[in-house]
Amino acid sequence: MRPINNVVDITNYVMLEYGQPLHAFDYHKLGGHKIIVRRAKNGETITSLDEEGRTLNKDILVIADKEKPVAIAGIMGGLGSEVSDETTAILLESANFDHATIRRGARHFQLTSEASLRFEKRLSRELPLVALKRATRLFHELAHGKVAKGVVDVYPGKVKPEGILISAEEVKRLSGLDVNIDEIVRVLTSLGFECRQTSVPSQALIFGPYWRSDINCATDLVEEVVRIIGYDKIPTTMLSATLPEREPRPRLELRKKIRGIMVGLGFQEVLTYSLTSLEKLRKLSIELEPEALKVANPMTREQEYLRPNLRAGLIVALAQNQKVEPGGIRLFEIGKVFLPKGDELPQEKEMLCAMLSGAKSDLSWKGEKGEFDFFDAKGMAENLLRGLGLIAEFKPGSDQNLSPAESAEIISEGDRIGVLGILHPKMTQAFELDGVVCFIEIDVEKLLIMSSGQKRYIPIYRFPAVSRDIALIVDEQTSYQQVESIIRSFPLVTEVTLFDFYTGEQIPQGKKSFAIRVVYQSPDHTLTDEEVNQIQQDMLAKLSQELGASLRG
Repeated sequence: MRPINNVVDITNYVMLEYGQPLHAFDYHKLGGHKIIVRRAKNGETITSLDEEGRTLNKDILVIADKEKPVAIAGIMGGLGSEVSDETTAILLESANFDHATIRRGARHFQLTSEASLRFEKRLSRELPLVALKRATRLFHELAHGKVAKGVVDVYPGKVKPEGILISAEEVKRLSGLDVNIDEIVRVLTSLGFECRQTSVPSQALIFGPYWRSDINCATDLVEEVVRIIGYDKIPTTMLSATLPEREPRPRLELRKKIRGIMVGLGFQEVLTYSLTSLEKLRKLSIELEPEALKVANPMTREQEYLRPNLRAGLIVALAQNQKVEPGGIRLFEIGKVFLPKGDELPQEKEMLCAMLSGAKSDLSWKGEKGEFDFFDAKGMAENLLRGLGLIAEFKPGSDQNLSPAESAEIISEGDRIGVLGILHPKMTQAFELDGVVCFIEIDVEKLLIMSSGQKRYIPIYRFPAVSRDIALIVDEQTSYQQVESIIRSFPLVTEVTLFDFYTGEQIPQGKKSFAIRVVYQSPDHTLTDEEVNQIQQDMLAKLSQELGASLRG
């Protein structure tokens, strides 16, 4: 808010002091020397104080003189009636407008002013006259103005103010404070309320001051009384009934557990807006129909659409962090996405999205060198699901935002629950990202269903485990997951770990080698070599039969 001249500055000062917008017109520029508050006519035009020509319609409220509109009511004055250095007489207007009308007008013109912001919040109907008198006094004292006699006050639909009954019994019922009516009246009178006696000795009729438009019922008055007397005066009493049993909230508990696991994996949580822009959606190669829902009255072009996924917001957050953080970055977000359902309200689906980029660890003489890759993202997804009591499986994916050679679908209990991989080069280029970016996206709604089942306790085995290492040669097209699945199908197998992968010399062309450690353990006895040998022979036979695997010599 900048200084203009003494007249405009006084109206602005009173607006800041009382919260009531005022507007001063150059009296001699008004046709007929009067103003009329009315609806605009379709096609009428006005040049506002920001020197912009604006076309009006019948939904816009204006202040007009005898001939034309001179101000957009509650939003901005007109340039034609502006107060200038040549002004010798002013007409001062102080009004209370319908908040919804002002908001619609401001949104129609995409024009927000100090006045419109205040009118949109609903002002007291008694405030205009108070602010008018205050401004008039300042004009007289500071601008040496000569004040004309009288005030033109047009107040359609004026209603007589109704008081609020309050009693000592009501105060005690709501707060526990035992105070008499005289003390209540004293407190409220000190706050500017008008208190009148009633025929009932323990009651009073209360009228709020013009600056307390928040007082609407007896409960509001009780709050004021307790606030002044002191919350420490409220007596301490025992509960009249037992505490209700805690109701389970599985969604909230799952969200909390996911956050804990992700933080434990070194991630930091971010929160992004639920609204996104057309530009960001196009960078993600999303077809807008029917994948994204446009907001009817967006605040900015950056917030036009409800997000169909968390990707754009998290990618932008990552790009901003890369500019100031040279090391490794791990970000995640849990939030709702909005998917269209025809003419119905959109489906609100909760998703988890995570991204990794940069160095795996801080610079150190013994730290792990290198940057995050596909297998880091895969391992973190496995850790997350393991923490939720689920087993993760993976198969090649085809997500358009991920690199075709390094993307996978996340499977659990036979259902696809998400995707992971390396962001496609076109994505990193479009969003100006540096280096390789690993990406994880998981459907939290499916996790809720899968992880909400009853858990079964398995005691720690008392008997020792037996471990065996095997090196298998398989076809290049055979995945480790296929091998592991067959090995885990045998009884007494408790752990399967891939500790080496090799292709090259001594391995036939078109083949690869997996070195796997298999741990056997029985819950009820110590395993013998004969038992383990028999299981392993059966395992190798099945691997050979189904995958063509053979032991490496």
